[in-house]
Amino acid sequence: VFGLPLQRSILKEQASVGAALIAGVGVGVYRDLAEACQRTVQYGDITEPNAANRARYDVLYAHFRELYPRLKGDFHRLAEGW
Repeated sequence: VFGLPLQRSILKEQASVGAALIAGVGVGVYRDLAEACQRTVQYGDITEPNAANRARYDVLYAHFRELYPRLKGDFHRLAEGW
């Protein structure tokens, strides 16, 4: 969608690892979140964007941007109904 390369983390437990890293920063195990991630997070292969898909996403996003101002109130009312 953004036309940028994607490199996913290969960690299985994303949320719990993230919480542990934040806690590690809080208690001084890591200097900051950047250091915690650098020392802990492992990444897989890079996936390059598909230019043909990006062109299609651009067309669809233009439609969304045109429609959203007209539908914003409806979206909020629908969300409140749950």
